[in-house]
Amino acid sequence: MPLPKKKKTLTEQEALQKMISYCSYQERSSSEAFKKLYGFGLEKDAVQSIIDYLLREGYINEDRFTESFTGGKFRMKKWGKLKIEQSLKKHNIDNQIIIDKLDQLSQEEYEHTLQQLLQKKNATLKEDNPVKKFQKLVRYALQKGYESELVYVQVRRLIPELE
Repeated sequence: MPLPKKKKTLTEQEALQKMISYCSYQERSSSEAFKKLYGFGLEKDAVQSIIDYLLREGYINEDRFTESFTGGKFRMKKWGKLKIEQSLKKHNIDNQIIIDKLDQLSQEEYEHTLQQLLQKKNATLKEDNPVKKFQKLVRYALQKGYESELVYVQVRRLIPELE
């Protein structure tokens, strides 16, 4: 049985060059950069030095990352604000930045996206019982990260026989 390959440890300069490419390709958070650098087998001081450089030179910018992440997850994956916020917290993004970027989402577009999601899901349901259909739609929208008050209003509009 072959022995597992020993992971090559990069020098600080090699790691810096790799990180510049990594951060130039796509917006990254500091936590992503930290994980990547520790994966290179670098010491804590070297990692912090590289992170400081990347922040100072603008390769990493939490504000830009949050804006890109928020827009992408909302427009591409149709995530709600709660799910986006939860994911950003896993990236150790400052709460105020998260709030600012989520507030930039158009409320009209946000509600319209939820409405479209629910209509599409409703079309796939083979449920005749309006109560069960209601529950399935609510569960689906909550799992996508939308706020419960908004979800209930939108689902009631979609299933008028519940009134």
